[in-house]
Amino acid sequence: MKKILLLAVCLIFGATSLQAAEPKAKCDTLYILGVGNSWTRDSMRWLSAIAKSAGKEIIVGHGVISGIPELLKKYNSKKPFVLADHNTYEAAGKSVCDLLADHGFAYGRYIFQQDALEPDEAAVGSAVMHFDHSCDLIIGVGSGVINDIGKILSRI
Repeated sequence: MKKILLLAVCLIFGATSLQAAEPKAKCDTLYILGVGNSWTRDSMRWLSAIAKSAGKEIIVGHGVISGIPELLKKYNSKKPFVLADHNTYEAAGKSVCDLLADHGFAYGRYIFQQDALEPDEAAVGSAVMHFDHSCDLIIGVGSGVINDIGKILSRI
């Protein structure tokens, strides 16, 4: 299984270490990138306390994407795979890819072109067919659907 790094443009940028991959450090950090809607604003008040009660760390703020290279080093990733849809790629995925390149990381990527992406067999199959098996970590740039597909992809 691949390690998976999840980035939700609308709500959460988190990391989850999977069993088969042995990270240098236990994954206990969750990065939050809020876009300013009322749900995000209201939920931010409680997320830190919820995460802390589960032994996790949450980092909330502007520019949390810039911390991706350090997080990749922390988990000993040499080549991440970026998974996004065309909207989330424009919103944050391109910045993630540029940041990876600027820090010398080789990476693979797949950008879904569908307007209404669902985590169904077609989407998962498409991700599997485009996955670069030399990648050792998945960065999902998006919210629930991208993260669901990334989690499934990490187990293949």
